[in-house]
Amino acid sequence: MPGWFLMMLAASVAIMIFAIIITLKWKISAHMFGIGGLIGGGAMSISYFVERSNPYYMFMGLFIIAGLVGTSRLILRRHTLSQVIAGFFYSVSWSRSRSYGLE
Repeated sequence: MPGWFLMMLAASVAIMIFAIIITLKWKISAHMFGIGGLIGGGAMSISYFVERSNPYYMFMGLFIIAGLVGTSRLILRRHTLSQVIAGFFYSVSWSRSRSYGLE
């Protein structure tokens, strides 16, 4: 298996462990952790490491899904805006930093 794929899997596990630890003190959106990790680790790694891939449509679709998921969490009043934003941006930055630079 390629190194970037293994790091993407390791980042997913690390993100979920961190989400559990945060949730003990402050309720953070695990749904946004998931979609943020998919965008940060999966989509960015695939577009960077797979030759001749066009990531634009994939990113547009994933960001629309992320917006819908975040909006649904707010409409259902399961999370506050800060919890949704924190879950998304933390997972994007964490998964991207773990899968970037493995050439």
